[in-house]
Formats: sequence, structure tokens, C-alpha cells
Amino acid sequence: MKKILSVLMALILLSILLPKHEVYAASFSDVPSTHGFYGEIMFLLENGVINSGTSFGVDQKVTREEVAVIVSRGIGLSGGKTTTPFKDVPASLASSGYIKSAVDAGVLSGYTDGTFRPKEIVNRGQMAIFLANAFKLTTESNSNFKDMSPSMSSYSSVKKIVEFKITTGFSDNTFRPTQTLTRGQISAFLARAMGYGSPTPEQPTQPNQTPVFGDISLGMTMDEVIGLSDGEFVSETNAILTFANVNVFGYLSDVVYEFEENKLVAINVYQYAFDNQNELAILETFFSVMYNELTDIYGKADTIDTDWYDDENSYQLSAYWVNSNHDTLLNVVVTMESDTFGGIRISILE
Repeated sequence: MKKILSVLMALILLSILLPKHEVYAASFSDVPSTHGFYGEIMFLLENGVINSGTSFGVDQKVTREEVAVIVSRGIGLSGGKTTTPFKDVPASLASSGYIKSAVDAGVLSGYTDGTFRPKEIVNRGQMAIFLANAFKLTTESNSNFKDMSPSMSSYSSVKKIVEFKITTGFSDNTFRPTQTLTRGQISAFLARAMGYGSPTPEQPTQPNQTPVFGDISLGMTMDEVIGLSDGEFVSETNAILTFANVNVFGYLSDVVYEFEENKLVAINVYQYAFDNQNELAILETFFSVMYNELTDIYGKADTIDTDWYDDENSYQLSAYWVNSNHDTLLNVVVTMESDTFGGIRISILE
């Protein structure tokens, strides 16, 4: 019975990816408008890459077969049933055409034993290879993740998709190439590769479209932040989430997320300090690390003050990013009050 149910679930999920002739309305029960990947999934739906259904299976692990289908459709490859060179992909398989098209286009390949292994789960490193191949990416980011090395097969591809803003690493400077992917995540990555969220001259990039810590972005809901934040959950109110021991660019910190109308509007990162110059130096270094990371996302700040502003027991460093209309988009401030703690605040300013 369990095997039958598993097969039925796989068929239902795959049917969402395979082409249909009917026109559907967006009706995924597991992808509400508040979901972190709602925009990307709706983008794929509107562009005919996926089809509507009762449920999308957004948290289901994604397989090689599903990746072959969705990426092939994303780049316009054909998918009619056909024979393939793989002994585990018969022509009768609904995805056989997409698998052959993806392999012929160099998006992904089979194994030396003559199999394709369509039900094998895909990880982040493999995803990077598939997308870099599919979209023929050539430029590599300067980012270096501590869990990636040149000897890894996905090393170059990871640097390419980071440069292309398809995804970013995590706040502890890792990429986690062996971490498995969900259908929601691969949909988000593919949508971004296809141009979802890309700025136009009339629409400059906004901070809530770009991750700040790992996959956390300003503008997210409480549930999304809870699901994405690392560290230890401490407390929750209707407007505040608090986490302890969060790894923020190599520094274990307390992080307080502030919300307005269930949208993340500010992130406060606290480093505890004492009454000595060495602790001020730590906070200054922390600010520099944060500034460099945000520069990779938003470019060079329009205004930056790297000299301590000393007002009795309060100290401050600051940086501001503004758009072409000189409206302040992002503010980062480091303060240390009463010689007891210091922190960085990231927020959108009106």
C-alpha cells in the first residue's frame, strides 16, 4: 500500500510539471501568497513552465527527472515521449522526451552504467551545475565559500550561479553543496535564472528582493524567517522574533527580527562587548565584514562613515545605500550603548 501511495504521489507531482492543454488558474493550496517562493512559482506558472493543480508539493524533495522536466521547459526544449539511451528511462515514461532533450542540450548527463537514475534526489551542488549548463553561464563570482574547493565538480558552477544572482550562500559563509533541494527551491532558482526579479530602468532593485543573511530577505513574513533562520529560537511576539547563537558572517550573535504588518522591516544583530578598546575593535571589524558582504549584494555604498562617532557612552558607524532618485533604501548602523553591547541594524528607511 505504501508503495502504491508513493507512486501515486510521484505521478501527481510530475503531472504538474508535464505540459497540458487546458488553461488553469493559480490554485496551489500549499503556496499561499505569503509563501517565500510565491512570486517565483507564479512566474513559472504564468510562463507555462509548470501547470496549476490542487497542490504543488512545494516542500517535496526534487528528483533528477523533475529537474529535467522543469529546466527543459524553462529553456524551451521539447518533451514528447521518445526513446533514450538510458536503460531505466523507457520511451513510455512521461518524462522521457524532456530527459533526452536535457541530456542532448548538455544540461545534465547519465551515469557510466547506462542509467539516468530519474528518481535520485538532487542537491544544491548538482542544481548549480544544471542551471549553469542550461543558461550557458560563463562569468564567475569572486565569492569563496569555506565548504567549496576547486577540486569539487560543482565549484565553477556555484560561482557562476552566485554571480548571476540565482542564489547566495549561507550566513556562515558556506554554500552547502550536498544539501538536498525541494520543489519550491528549484522553482525559485529556475525563475531567477529566467529573469524573475531582474531590475529594469524603471524599477530599481529593492532590498526586499535580495537576500541579506543567507536566504533571509527584508519583506519576508514571520513564518518564512522562522523557517530560514539558523541559531536557537528564543521568543516571539506579534512584531518581534529573537534568536540566539546565529552565525552572522562568522560571528555568533543574537539576532532580533522586527516586523510591521507581518513583513520583516529590520534586522538587529547584537555582539556583546565590555569597557575596553579591544571590544570596540571587534565591533569595527564586524561592521567592516558586514559592509563588504552587503557591497557584494548592493554595490558600493553611497555614504559610509567608518570613524567612530562618540557621544559619551554611545558609538556609531554607518553606511547608506540609495537608488538613482537618492531615496535611502538600506541603512546599516553599528552602535554600542553603555559599554555593554554593540550591534548592527539593517533596515529599509522611508
